[in-house]
Amino acid sequence: MVLPITTQDAWLAGRWRRDYANRGRTLWQADCLIAAACVRAGAPLATGNPKDFPMTEIEVTHWPVGQ
Repeated sequence: MVLPITTQDAWLAGRWRRDYANRGRTLWQADCLIAAACVRAGAPLATGNPKDFPMTEIEVTHWPVGQ
């Protein structure tokens, strides 16, 4: 599935980055934008790095790299 990044996604991604930074954890902007688009679409996120997506609002599926 290919999803556009919307203004709504950008606001949510920014909020996550700020909130996690306040707790001492740095998140990548691109990861936050991808996660926000998944939340909006109600879609799971498949990644080789599930630890990069600590947001409780999304379902993260681990797809190991190279398998």
